[in-house]
This record gives sequence, structure tokens and C-alpha cells, in this order.
Amino acid sequence: MKFVRKFLRHVLVWWLPGLAMLAALAAGFIFWLVASQSGTRLLLTTAAQQLEGHALDVNGSLLRGVTVGRLELTAGGTHVDIHDLDLSVRWSALGDRLLHVRNLSAGAVRVDMASSPATPPAEESSEPFTLPELPVTIAVDRLALGDFRFTQDGEPLPVTLNDLNATFAASQQGAQLRIASLRVGHEVGEADVTGQADLQGLADPWPFVARL
Repeated sequence: MKFVRKFLRHVLVWWLPGLAMLAALAAGFIFWLVASQSGTRLLLTTAAQQLEGHALDVNGSLLRGVTVGRLELTAGGTHVDIHDLDLSVRWSALGDRLLHVRNLSAGAVRVDMASSPATPPAEESSEPFTLPELPVTIAVDRLALGDFRFTQDGEPLPVTLNDLNATFAASQQGAQLRIASLRVGHEVGEADVTGQADLQGLADPWPFVARL
């Protein structure tokens, strides 16, 4: 009995205060990372370095809205170069299982992809493919992109995409993209596009409807 009392006293006097202090320090550090400009700059710079890239001209914070002058990332033979990234999220909506993005925009995005060595085809499964259940509903009030370029093994796509302004929403029932404006270019001419695309299920056979 004396051993039990001594052990409990040791836990209450030494372990619990120490663990509480460590938890408070960890929580404070995480809050500093997402709520301060210097913390967000450190977080994005470190994450980009892990992907053989870098983040430049980081202003604002993840909690209140952040802008990045240039973000470069490389993974699996794909190089992504983003200019003038702007992200604003209403994090309080996560309590209602809603990821509410007020603004996600970029001045220019370049994607360069290198083909990987050919691999033997995988055995086809008889089960239809289904995406895992989304943990939250996603709503993007403004999705904007000034210029998009994609190349594979140095060869560009035959079309260019510019001046995208759209909204996006996704849930377990499907996804919807509403295009307020989009300019599509080709060597024979250009077209200004508006319309709506609906994915009516996140599983095979992927029922899809588009009105442009």
C-alpha cells in the first residue's frame, strides 16, 4: 500500500505536470506555425525542401490567409511551379465537417511530368473502383488560375488554359465544378467557355454530365 501511495505521489507531482507542460508547448508551437507569418513561412519552406523545392515570398498565415510568391515542388518525376498562390480557408467550419475554402488562386501553374519506365500491367479486379469516403464536404468559393501549362517529357499539351474563374464543391454524393470563365487556346483559335460539370457519383462507372 505504501508503494502504491508513493507511486501515485510520484506520478502526480512529477509526471503529470511535466506531460502537461510538454503538451502545452507542443500546442503552442503548432499554433505559432499556423497563426503567425514567421511560423507559416517556416512550415511551408520546410515542407517544400522535403519535396526538393522551395517557397518564396510567403506572407500571411495559414490560419488567416496566406500568399506565396513562388512555390516549387518535385515528386515522382513531376515538377510543379506555382506563381502568386493565394489561399484563404474558414477553418472554423471544420467543426461542421466542412472544408470551406474562400479563395484558392494562382497567377500561373507549370507542371512538367517525366514518363516513368514501363511496368507490367496489374491484374484487373472484378470489383468496381470506389473512392474512399470523404471525411468532410469540400466547398471552394473561388477557384482562379491565370495561366496553366503542362508538358510531358518536354512536349506541351496541344491546348492552353487561361483565365479560369470557377467554384467547386465535393461530397460523398459527387462533385460539381461551375465555370464562370475559362479561355481555351489551340493553334487554330481560342474559345471562351462557361458552364457546369457534375460528377454524380464517386465510383465506377463515374456518371458525368457537362453543360458548356
